[in-house]
Amino acid sequence: MGVVVTGSGSSVGGSAAGAGNVISGNTSHGVSLGGASNVVIQGNLIGLTADSSAALANGGDGIRLDTASSSNILGVAAIGTGVGNTISGNIGYGVNLVSGASDSDNLVAGNLLGLDGSNDLRPNGAGGIAVDGLNNTVGGTFAAARNVVSGNSQAGLTVGSPRWWWATTLARTSPVRPCPAARRPTECC
Repeated sequence: MGVVVTGSGSSVGGSAAGAGNVISGNTSHGVSLGGASNVVIQGNLIGLTADSSAALANGGDGIRLDTASSSNILGVAAIGTGVGNTISGNIGYGVNLVSGASDSDNLVAGNLLGLDGSNDLRPNGAGGIAVDGLNNTVGGTFAAARNVVSGNSQAGLTVGSPRWWWATTLARTSPVRPCPAARRPTECC
C-alpha cells in the first residue's frame, strides 16, 4: 500500500511547485483513506513514473475512499485553489469511493484520469471514477473543476447502487465519452 490516511485534516501532496508526490508501483492502492475526513489530495502523480511518461501501476485503485470517509477533496476545490492529480495506469479504478452511503460529501474535481502528461493513453484497468455513496460531487461548476476521464479500460464514470444514490451524486463539467481512433483523447474531452 502506498499512502494510508485514517484521521482527519491531512494533506497528500499540495498545490505549490514540487509539493506533489509520485505514488506508484505499490502492491495495493496508491492512496487509501479509511474513515478519514477533511483530507486534501492534490498535485500527485498516481500510477505513473516520475516523468509521467509511462505507467508504473499500483496493484489496486489509484485513490480509494473506504469505511465512512467524508468531506475529502481530491483535486481542486474552488476557482484558483489547488491543482488536480494525474491518476493513470493503475490496475483498479483511478478513483474509487466504495463504502456506499457511508462515503459522503466528497469532491473529485480537476483530475486527469487515463492519460499521462503528454496526453498519451495510460488506462486504469477497472475504469476512471467509481462512486458508491451519498452527496458526492464529480466535477464542478467552473472550468478547472473538470475531470478529464479518457482511455480507461472500462467505464469512465460509474455511479453505484442502490439506484437512489444516483440522485445525490453530481457529475458536472466532466466529459466522459469515447474518442474516434484518429483523434487524440484531449481533442474529445
